[in-house]
Amino acid sequence: MQHQRIPMTFDEYDLLEQPFGYKVEYWDGYTVITPRDNLREHADTSIKRYFAGKRGEPHPASVMALAEDGSISGIVADRR
Repeated sequence: MQHQRIPMTFDEYDLLEQPFGYKVEYWDGYTVITPRDNLREHADTSIKRYFAGKRGEPHPASVMALAEDGSISGIVADRR
């Protein structure tokens, strides 16, 4: 799918939830929904950079366990 064009008013567009993995824009009376390329790769890179401290210091409550294959195997939340 390249993109979807859905006719709607701006007020209707403003109420839409943003679907994960898609860019949602409003042009000339249409909502245009486009899938993002390489979503998995961008998400992996973002997570690795965050937990490596390259985008600032991670919050102490932010803990995530990655399996050897790179998949998320667990998330721990500090509930103090």
